[in-house]
Amino acid sequence: MITIKKGHYEGWLWKSDAKEPEVVSKDAESEFAFDDNTNPFTIEGQLWDEVNMISYSIKYVDGHHIVKTYEVTEDELKGNDYVTVKHFLAHPRLSDNKKVTMLQYWKEEPDAFCNGFPTLQPEKLVFVGFEK
Repeated sequence: MITIKKGHYEGWLWKSDAKEPEVVSKDAESEFAFDDNTNPFTIEGQLWDEVNMISYSIKYVDGHHIVKTYEVTEDELKGNDYVTVKHFLAHPRLSDNKKVTMLQYWKEEPDAFCNGFPTLQPEKLVFVGFEK
């Protein structure tokens, strides 16, 4: 079982038996547990803890929950040379939330087509809440 400690989270969890995701509001303190042997299970989820600056990405793959944890800095939230702040239209079933805010991380990699000079390649997308 994977547990995410108590906090004021913003985001969503989509259960296997639901037609739409459960929107998580940061107004209430919540704790989450993901058990691979329990039905219904969480198909996917994105949670953002603004106080501790931690983002959680939850996916259910081949009978197991995969929970990735990303620690975000103030500098990254503003964007820099290696992090771009992106706003995407939310899934229509996410109620009143019109846009999702994500951080697009980039990493330098050598590129044979650029005479060996490094180029920036997408590394990961990290959920950091809904656009306010």
